[in-house]
Amino acid sequence: MNSNRLVLLICLTTALVSSASAANRKVPQQYPTIQAGVNAANPGDTVVVSAGIYVEDVTLNSAPFVNVRGKGKVFIHPSSGNGFTVEYGTSNEIENLRIVGGYFLIDDSSDVTVRKCRASGGAYGFRVRDSTAVRLEKNRTKNTASAAFSTSNSNDCKFVGNRSIQDPGVSGWTISGAGMTIRDNRIEGGQFGLYTSCNTALVADNRVEDVTAYGIYVYGHYGTFADNVIRDCENGIRTYTATYTNLFRNKIVGASQYGIDEIDSWGTYALDNDIRKAMSVGIHTSGDECTYRNNDIRKGGSFGFYVLGDLCYFRDNYARAQTGGLDLYESSQADNNTYIDNDVVTTNI
Repeated sequence: MNSNRLVLLICLTTALVSSASAANRKVPQQYPTIQAGVNAANPGDTVVVSAGIYVEDVTLNSAPFVNVRGKGKVFIHPSSGNGFTVEYGTSNEIENLRIVGGYFLIDDSSDVTVRKCRASGGAYGFRVRDSTAVRLEKNRTKNTASAAFSTSNSNDCKFVGNRSIQDPGVSGWTISGAGMTIRDNRIEGGQFGLYTSCNTALVADNRVEDVTAYGIYVYGHYGTFADNVIRDCENGIRTYTATYTNLFRNKIVGASQYGIDEIDSWGTYALDNDIRKAMSVGIHTSGDECTYRNNDIRKGGSFGFYVLGDLCYFRDNYARAQTGGLDLYESSQADNNTYIDNDVVTTNI
């Protein structure tokens, strides 16, 4: 037998053994608590939790390839901790659980998926710390004391199809790390909708509504923010001391202050953004060496564009301020900016 066939045979045998040895650990039919089911599980097993109320704190600690899945409405009421923790996890899947008065914590783990879970009334909704390649999908949070979704010191995580509802004055999402993907989420209420301090983030196709400060806040790093819809927030998007941020095809409606507010950022590229009914300024920028092309500002408040930065490039933009305002205003502080083929009527340039 040649070496390639031998390797293939070993792999197939291992797969068959793993499949045959995987078991469902049933709670409460076989184990009285979720934690008891988890403690009994071997790699490849699934802890299947029947509908009911479980007063306990569950921890998967160094339990690779162990999954937990709710069957029906499974409510976890934490007894003393946060509710559900995956610690030193590898390739775990958590699905269809509900925590009341607590949150899900993924700590120092990799390749963990949390799907179709809910958290309400806790310190957070979902918290990811010191982890890699975590995926949060189709989860929901409501009225958490701090951020609904939070990451720190984590990389290459994905947030897809989640929804959060927050009280005013509380952050919606606070995401830091590198290589994050945040897509198709719905964020409602709170002080900040989505606060990011990530390198190489992709934030796309999200919907943010009714936020009291900033729909999306980009701090100190770079990434691409595309095709997001931001409605009825005090401000649409702010970039603060960010570099090489791409703002593409975002739709911002009903901002009570600024549509896009760019503060001390460098190299921003804003393309094809649609800004409607920004009550103060459509695009306010004090960034340097930034590019603005094909942006559409209608009913832009007192100003369509308010420019304080240097060495910026404006081309093929459309801007209309409200009656009595200026479509394009350049401050005396600005210098060496280029304006080509912009459709503006009232301007001080």
